[in-house]
Amino acid sequence: MISKILVPTDGSKAAQKAAMYAVDLAKQLKASIIALSVIDKRSFMGQTVPAGKTSRHVIEPIEDYLRAAAEGYAGEIEKLCEKNGVQAKTVITAGHPVEGIVKEAERARQT
Repeated sequence: MISKILVPTDGSKAAQKAAMYAVDLAKQLKASIIALSVIDKRSFMGQTVPAGKTSRHVIEPIEDYLRAAAEGYAGEIEKLCEKNGVQAKTVITAGHPVEGIVKEAERARQT
């Protein structure tokens, strides 16, 4: 029996569509959702985001900017779960996305 569904997201339209299907499936199965967003650390070491591109209009480290975006993507899934009466948990990690997804899947399977 399926009791947990891992839903990785990068905020893309495809990820949003997959999340809708996952939440619907979770509702039918009375399963919970784990909304996962993995911040890809490979491409931004030491970079900053220009002030005009941030919500606060200040220069900030790109990792902070990406974390806020990841939290927003996962938060959208949580809202969808709440609307549909599905229990949800959010996990935000940093590293290589594929490795992060596999690691979270293994961790979730053991709990």
